[in-house]
Amino acid sequence: MVPGRFSRPWRAVALTVLLSGCGLPVGQLAENGAADPGLGLWALGASGSGPQGGSAALMPQFPANLGLLGTAVLPASVGIGIAVGRSAIAVGLQGPATVGNARLPAGASYEFQATGGSVRLLENGQVVVTRSAPILVSPATDGTLDWNGRRYRGSFEALATPGAPDCVTLVDRLPLESYLLGVVPAEMPASWPEAALESQAIAARTYAAANIGRHADQGFDLYGDTRDQAYGGASAETLASDEAVQATTGVGLTYQGRIISALFHASSGGQTDDAIAVWGIDLPYIRGVDDIDISPYAHWTRVLSTARVQAGLAAQGIAIGSPARLSVQTYTAHGRARWLTVSGPAGSAVADANSFRLATGLPSTRYQLAAVAGGWKFTGGGFGHGLGMSQWGAKAYADLGWSYGQILMHYYTGVNLATF
Repeated sequence: MVPGRFSRPWRAVALTVLLSGCGLPVGQLAENGAADPGLGLWALGASGSGPQGGSAALMPQFPANLGLLGTAVLPASVGIGIAVGRSAIAVGLQGPATVGNARLPAGASYEFQATGGSVRLLENGQVVVTRSAPILVSPATDGTLDWNGRRYRGSFEALATPGAPDCVTLVDRLPLESYLLGVVPAEMPASWPEAALESQAIAARTYAAANIGRHADQGFDLYGDTRDQAYGGASAETLASDEAVQATTGVGLTYQGRIISALFHASSGGQTDDAIAVWGIDLPYIRGVDDIDISPYAHWTRVLSTARVQAGLAAQGIAIGSPARLSVQTYTAHGRARWLTVSGPAGSAVADANSFRLATGLPSTRYQLAAVAGGWKFTGGGFGHGLGMSQWGAKAYADLGWSYGQILMHYYTGVNLATF
């Protein structure tokens, strides 16, 4: 999905991981911090499917367990869930690795399995390690591990998936700054201006710090996709994005001395929004501001058929039959639809506009709608939830000569830059 990555040599332990299904979701993409699937910045012009999903009727789209204000320190390391709930994880070593004091030679066939909450490692089909605790695989030298065709820094941890004791979850455990090297180029094109990349590095670092332990009940801190932040591992790294991370090492955003949950999205359509208006939760540092949108989604039009609208409402548990009328009941002060009214042969209802967007694939909730033959036309702008930093806006301001400090202070209200 992410084209044109910079290629560089590595002293690598190639650990190739092939995963089979276990009946659990593998990874759905969304704006950073969002609980619902969608697509992030790289979707603008990249291949992939559109947003999908939904939630209970009339429930605000505030992501579960999102860190509102973190600690006053940055964590040294993070655990990233890169494959969740698999029946088996087959690994092929092209260089030596270790499990505790045991050495895993290259050339054999390895596989992780879980049974009854215990994890076992098989070598050429024979069990060599069984543990009730997670199994940690580390490169024997300072190299990388491979999963699903990508290189990763740090160590891989295999654990029995909580709530699914016969399934395996794979976690990449590594230093925070090493993690960011794989986040920035996955979230923003490395060809963009230096100040935009530095802004992304600081926002990503801050978000990660505020949300450490968000998914502790699943055995890791953050998802390796845009349910938290897109993460491409070492394979995604580029010289420009590496420099942006290194130039801002240890820099984060604080509000009243605490690290913030630095939300960001692809493009705003001309204005960002208030968290309380969009998600129903008051984040004092997420306030709507005027913005520049130079993205491919600055202006868009979509036509949804009556059947598609009906399906989008059904995702919220709304069953009014084939909809006859649809309108925006409430807009936020910054022009985003918040609540929709709909009526059909089985009655009328109020629908959450955010859930409806995710269920129908609309790029954003910043739109006007009108009835057309066979459905409704949505005319709008922006891509994503519209909260915090707009990535395309950061590029536009960087093109104008703004520094990362100016960009971040524009998007996050009342914050300070701090070095930890």
